[in-house]
Amino acid sequence: MGPEFWTPDKPTKLKKCSEFVSPACNPIPTDGCCAVIPCSYCLTWTLYGKPPQYGTALFNGTAWTGTVGGKAFVAFWEVGYVSGECEYVVTFGGTEVYRVNCYGGQSCRDSSDFAEAYIYPDNGTLKWDKILHRPLEYEVDYYTNCREHFCGNCECSCASLCATLIGPDCCEVRFLMPDVSYPCDGPTWTGSGMCGATLKTAAISLYKREYDGACMLSGSVNGQSLDDLVLSACVGWTAAWTLYDGTYLRVVCDECECNTDADSCVSGCCWPRGVNDLYPCGFNIPIPFEISAPGCSLNGVADEFTPVVADTQGTCGSCGAAPAVFVGTNNGVLKVEVPGFPYCNDTPCGMPVWLALVCDDTESAGALDACCGKFRLWVGTSERMAGWDGTGPSGGSSDLYWVKFAPSSCSCDPLAAVFDVTLVLDCQTFFTSGPCIGQPTCCNPICASFTVTI
Repeated sequence: MGPEFWTPDKPTKLKKCSEFVSPACNPIPTDGCCAVIPCSYCLTWTLYGKPPQYGTALFNGTAWTGTVGGKAFVAFWEVGYVSGECEYVVTFGGTEVYRVNCYGGQSCRDSSDFAEAYIYPDNGTLKWDKILHRPLEYEVDYYTNCREHFCGNCECSCASLCATLIGPDCCEVRFLMPDVSYPCDGPTWTGSGMCGATLKTAAISLYKREYDGACMLSGSVNGQSLDDLVLSACVGWTAAWTLYDGTYLRVVCDECECNTDADSCVSGCCWPRGVNDLYPCGFNIPIPFEISAPGCSLNGVADEFTPVVADTQGTCGSCGAAPAVFVGTNNGVLKVEVPGFPYCNDTPCGMPVWLALVCDDTESAGALDACCGKFRLWVGTSERMAGWDGTGPSGGSSDLYWVKFAPSSCSCDPLAAVFDVTLVLDCQTFFTSGPCIGQPTCCNPICASFTVTI
């Protein structure tokens, strides 16, 4: 017979994309305690008398980890040393705030609960709630009589959407769009809100494009039809439309909480994500990039940014970072004195260049989409450049001088961004005598400008 969670018509059947099976022969994920566990939790940290703050905890192979309110959340199962029972343990800000076993009401498949926590100097309530996705039913192909995905390769989609609508008169409203369809049909999300003095009602549906099976979105706002869009992701996606009257509608999968403004990760970035058997909850995909610097040694250099596991997630993706990548040596010139002559020469020099991609800015650059406009490119060199303020990317070498650049253009689906880099030498030492007096003693880049494209 097998476990009940494999039986399709049982109420205990596995919830696709929201939970997965932890093999009984592998004690590492849950210390041998659980067979089915959630992929992720929505975190809420509410200080007494203040608005709640939100974050997301993802399963990393042994624990659910995330950040909310600037404090680290870690949750895991273990066999208690004293009790000998399986216990669900939560630490917050490095302090254990929760330890409950199954006899106390805990469950492997859904460990959602809350705890009162005092993490100096803050006192508040910590909640963690299992994130649920909307399973998509398989369809039977009319010609082959074979079962196939509802659309694309998607097993599930968003349980609800979080919508932001800006009217032509600059009114703005945010509202939740729950799925109102039957489980056997494709999802249709609807919602409404008052934008100024006008009620705005939106409806969006997911359907399959007949000739290639791609996942498509269609919909309307107050009777105005939205252009059909192709989705490249099953969950965690963002879509936006501008209607003919100037109304702007943007929706994102509501995987945690619509209002994430209070969290350090306001809305995340659209890191592309993949899913496989080893990572059923998904993982951030490496992002390739290329440098354009005509006439310079960096021209044509190509590599990729490999994101680390994101510790926070907002409404449009993870707030991750990719460690620095060494891209080569930038050509430059250095002033040197010529012994016996009353002048100084330019001699070739070079400086190593490192690049790091992060999603850590709370404001989008200019009028760019919020989900890609929060990306920032850090450029690290061995010489001090204008704009260096003593900071740098997490994990970036402290021996380098780092300058941060916002994208000049970007898009999310598919992910693309252009970073225009200009390096201006900010040398702090100069020749004080001799024929080169007043000249900087630092390597001045010849290749002062280049473009990084992802």
